[in-house]
Amino acid sequence: MNPIVILTTAVVLVTVFGACSLDLIHNPLGHSRKFVNRRFINWFLFGITYALSYFGRYNINVLNQQEIWDKLEVEKDEFGWIITIGFWFYSVFVIMNGLVVDRIGARKALLIGCFGSGLMNLIMGLYSQFFMQTGTKAIIAYSLMFGINNYWQTFSTSAICKCGGFFLLFFTS
Repeated sequence: MNPIVILTTAVVLVTVFGACSLDLIHNPLGHSRKFVNRRFINWFLFGITYALSYFGRYNINVLNQQEIWDKLEVEKDEFGWIITIGFWFYSVFVIMNGLVVDRIGARKALLIGCFGSGLMNLIMGLYSQFFMQTGTKAIIAYSLMFGINNYWQTFSTSAICKCGGFFLLFFTS
């Protein structure tokens, strides 16, 4: 495995566990242990859920290499259309779904976004493993799947922004 990946993973894990430990130990407002533990569980699960959903947005990068382009019988610039279309889906729908998240609430939106994105990642994986087409059909199929994946991602992003914004307003004033 790549040493940079190992180092980055180690730094992220140490940072997360350090921040979580600091949160559990440091209690300047004197909240009860029950409250601190419950807050930790809520934010930790919320953060992990969003992180896993967020990582799903970048799964297409695994396919962005010469070996895959050859297998799909496409050129690098043709493969770029998949990524471009996916991110256009994200750009357009993040605005629209922000309004939906305001209406249904951040918890439901995060669950909807994670379920939808997870399902699309599963479909993309199964397609890649068993039903992969070549040429233009592959570009269209992956563009559509990646676009729909990014559509579901917008629910998670809006939910995090809503909760994070609430957190900043509530705890910094």
